Amino acid sequence: MQSSVSEKQISPYDLTINLIRHGPKASFDGALTEEGKNKAKGYFSGHVFLGRKLLSRRIVSSPVIRALETAEIFAECVGIIKSEIQVDNRLSEGNVLLFKNLLPPDDQPEWFKLWYLAQKSPKENILIANQVLNYFSDWLLEKIKEYDLASPVVIDSFTHGPVMAAIILKIEELTDLVILDKPNSTEDRYSFDRLFVGSSSAFGYMASLSFYYNHNFPNVINLTVKDREFELPLSVIKKLKTA
Repeated sequence: MQSSVSEKQISPYDLTINLIRHGPKASFDGALTEEGKNKAKGYFSGHVFLGRKLLSRRIVSSPVIRALETAEIFAECVGIIKSEIQVDNRLSEGNVLLFKNLLPPDDQPEWFKLWYLAQKSPKENILIANQVLNYFSDWLLEKIKEYDLASPVVIDSFTHGPVMAAIILKIEELTDLVILDKPNSTEDRYSFDRLFVGSSSAFGYMASLSFYYNHNFPNVINLTVKDREFELPLSVIKKLKTA
């Protein structure tokens, strides 16, 4: 099981944004399996979330059914009614796995690398990585501006593994940081197994990463991935939009 959404204390940060991958699904475009629902419920109820009911928190989800179902399970665990879940298309992956099916069979094992490096989408409903990064940058910067409040706010955001992986890979490129486990080779950097499969992967089901922001220090944002903490210039998030 992946590590929980960071248990880092909210103070001195007044905005915490957790990005959480959905639970196990029945098919690449389908809903959660029953096992996936049970795993998500057990996973969330067993961590720190129940102790944070008194915090001002928001739940946002990709419109894709597997992400929305995971968000609804989470909402139940933290005592938030489902109708309060906000849906935002900018957290979607845009049917990214259809990209794999459009590739020649020999290329399909490297679908994530080819998707991440793609310059053009073969179909309108497939977002390539640059589009995903543009949407995410817009969304995160909007939340920073929107929640310039005196009391701490937590935004639990349910999205997809490829979205999270694209964000971290691009931040690595922009900063020369090694955020994920160092790959064995340059080619292995985009390996599906490294990113999404097994206990050592960064973005398996219900994996998470967190951004922390303090409006008193407007040029800095902190990032936690797999219990590793990084301080980033906010300009890095802005550069995602021009990636």
